[in-house]
Amino acid sequence: MGKCCDRTVHLAGCFATLFAVLSSISYLVLQGLRERTLLNLDEYNEVYREWDTVPYVSVAIVPSKEPCPPTHPSLMLYDSWPGLQLVCYCEPSAEYDTGYNTSCDGASSKCSEREAIPNMYYGAINGHKICGARGGRAFKNAQRPQDNGSGILECPTDTLPCDDNVFTNTTVTVDQVLADPGHAANFVICAQEQKNCPITSIDINYDWTSEKFSIRTKKRATNLPLINFKLS
Repeated sequence: MGKCCDRTVHLAGCFATLFAVLSSISYLVLQGLRERTLLNLDEYNEVYREWDTVPYVSVAIVPSKEPCPPTHPSLMLYDSWPGLQLVCYCEPSAEYDTGYNTSCDGASSKCSEREAIPNMYYGAINGHKICGARGGRAFKNAQRPQDNGSGILECPTDTLPCDDNVFTNTTVTVDQVLADPGHAANFVICAQEQKNCPITSIDINYDWTSEKFSIRTKKRATNLPLINFKLS
């Protein structure tokens, strides 16, 4: 009877240990799945927001002290720097600990103070700022070339291709585009007017000799529409 009880207790202990191990493994697996799911969800939401954002179709350069004009109401290039806290940094050998948002008053010589710097908003480059106008349709709603019934891709009759070079000198077939994801026709957007075609490339230049600031934009089917910019 005693040996039977010992075996029963030992077996119960093994089951308890096994259950604990499996529970730990399940928790780690579920936690990993949860993190990957949240990461994928964040990426999905970011892509969806970008595809749902109306692109820029035109830009304007204005003096930094002037507001963006009504024709180009959006400030295209900007950044917000969060600033720095007041910090009293102390070396490891000091008898004081490093303190954040506190001064070094009364601390030893092994401590140094870094002053607080307020947040800064950047929106100007060399006395100018770049304003933009959005137009046309968001990428997920944009009109794309269609099969004309003969396996040939064309823009609908009431629209024009934003990059006519893709269809001008050669015929593009549906099979060609399906076989080559990088084909220029995959990036073509059809618009009712040229002014509604999205900007796909932008170059910002400043000539230090002449002190002239210039911007060159392109609407070629080499990239997806540009929707956001960031100064860095």
